[in-house]
Amino acid sequence: MSRPTIQINWEEFDKLLAFQATQEELAGWFNCSTDTIERAVKREHKMSFADYSQQKRMPGKISLRRTMWQLAMAGNVPMLIWLSKQHLGFCDKPAFDLSKVPDEVLAPELRRRLAEVEAWESKVPPSSARLLP
Repeated sequence: MSRPTIQINWEEFDKLLAFQATQEELAGWFNCSTDTIERAVKREHKMSFADYSQQKRMPGKISLRRTMWQLAMAGNVPMLIWLSKQHLGFCDKPAFDLSKVPDEVLAPELRRRLAEVEAWESKVPPSSARLLP
């Protein structure tokens, strides 16, 4: 005699996947093994757990990205910094050695960039400005 087939609430299952839940976490949530999760997905959706989860995780990733973008656009400086590092190639370390740049070249460039930063800071909301170094 075989075990009874586990009943999975697929709406709940899909929501958990959108929150990026792992196969192990889903097995724990539904009180079964990861193999049972794999078989249930194969039985109900005719695809592997890997393929199904990739499909169902996408809305959660998009939602997270949208929220991060909204935070950055609302002036959340740490989020602006993080997104600029991820998507614009910004980094904490300079890409070149400033000690090798002659002072007569470096000084005017530093003055120009300082003026840019000061202009930008004058536009930042006061609640965000206190987060600046």
